[in-house]
Amino acid sequence: MLSPVFGRQAALVLPFLVVASGSRLNATKASSQRSYTSLVASVWSKAKGFAQQEEYTTNAVCSKKNCVNPIFPGLEELHHLGEAPWQCSNLRSATPYMSFCRNAINYDPALPEKSDSFPGLREQVKRQDSAAATMFFYHLAGLGLEPWDYQRPDLSDDDCVRSMWRLTCYTYFPRAPIGCEEGHLAAYLRPCQSSCANYIKQCGVECCDESVRCVFTHSKNISATQQITTAGYAPHDGPSSLCTGAARRSAMPNSALVGWLLLLQVSTWAVGRQRAARVALR
Repeated sequence: MLSPVFGRQAALVLPFLVVASGSRLNATKASSQRSYTSLVASVWSKAKGFAQQEEYTTNAVCSKKNCVNPIFPGLEELHHLGEAPWQCSNLRSATPYMSFCRNAINYDPALPEKSDSFPGLREQVKRQDSAAATMFFYHLAGLGLEPWDYQRPDLSDDDCVRSMWRLTCYTYFPRAPIGCEEGHLAAYLRPCQSSCANYIKQCGVECCDESVRCVFTHSKNISATQQITTAGYAPHDGPSSLCTGAARRSAMPNSALVGWLLLLQVSTWAVGRQRAARVALR
């Protein structure tokens, strides 16, 4: 049985790049590039079939723009991830084994609890990294984007792609609670609502129903006697110790805010000068 950390899609996850060191580094560069290309090709092929099976279909009656199912990358995995056991790690130890999410994670992550199949830190990290990469490419397929154009989403000049990449990595690499020692058990911290909101904004997601919400709770009957309740993202803006993510929703761009503060400062200075001149003339 597959680990709940992967969910249904994890059966298609492929190993990501192996980080080499020392004298072996140069010898493995070409092989690593081939592995990355192979990963993209394989995932893209499976993702297209996945979309054709209506897993990422668009409701023709309701959809407006980028309104796919699921609406957010990895959304359907939140329930499984939340029920899985996690343990604290630290960024310095985990970073060498990251590839896809390396530049998105700047905090101490929590990792799935060790098991016989994933006994060490390397296996734990690469499992999550591969799952995040696969989910990212699935979502690209749902939006009709070519993965070959976004093999390095961290370097993309597309704000939508970068926000999707960050949200996906935050989903599979939750923040470890502050003060949690490495190896200790930890609860899964869902991505912050602000990271979700930024994805909606940057990708211009619009639906004609109420499906474009970051914070929600839904109940679904899975049998005559069983019901499952799913929830969206954490009702907190990042950065926060209560959720995963660094994105903060803002009412205006940083450049506009700086300009406004500078104008306010100049106006205050001008008013002060005028008052001083009036006093001198008396």
